[in-house]
Amino acid sequence: MSVHSVLVDATPPANNGGANITSYTVTAVNATYPVGAVTGPTLPITVDGLQDGYQYEVTVHATNTIGDSAESSPPTTYLHVIPPDTVTNLFLVIPPGTAGNIVQSIITFANPTFTGGAPITSYNVSFEEVGGNTAPQTSTVTANDSPLSVDFTMPATTVDYQVSISPVNSAGAGISALSSPFTVVPL
Repeated sequence: MSVHSVLVDATPPANNGGANITSYTVTAVNATYPVGAVTGPTLPITVDGLQDGYQYEVTVHATNTIGDSAESSPPTTYLHVIPPDTVTNLFLVIPPGTAGNIVQSIITFANPTFTGGAPITSYNVSFEEVGGNTAPQTSTVTANDSPLSVDFTMPATTVDYQVSISPVNSAGAGISALSSPFTVVPL
């Protein structure tokens, strides 16, 4: 996991209670990855240590010699989305077919345990010849779960392939999972 910073700004309160504001405090709350409150004399204030892919509820309050204002309400939701983790337990079934014909392959896998903070919207799938003598057969499949049905064009001769699959969310593609090599024999 990596961390990031966010620059938090707010509109000062319209009523300061009769005393000048001396500081502002920003609080970013996440039960799993808490960060401490950050206080500064002016806004904006940088809050460090926020975990990528996790949602934080951010509030601000002002302080003067009289005391603290109420927390800003409602809290602002902040989420830094990152690409999802890789899929695991990759399994592939390619039915028999004649050279040049398209068959429907079935790919099953375990979804990533961490989606990067956003839903998975699709999967990039690539059938790659071992040794790389021909261009990969690539597809983007709009789905959010296993199994996937993917077109595969049968080769003219017996060829060893690997399939790679990477989950995609609004931040981009995650790391690809690569299958063990398998042999495709056209009918």
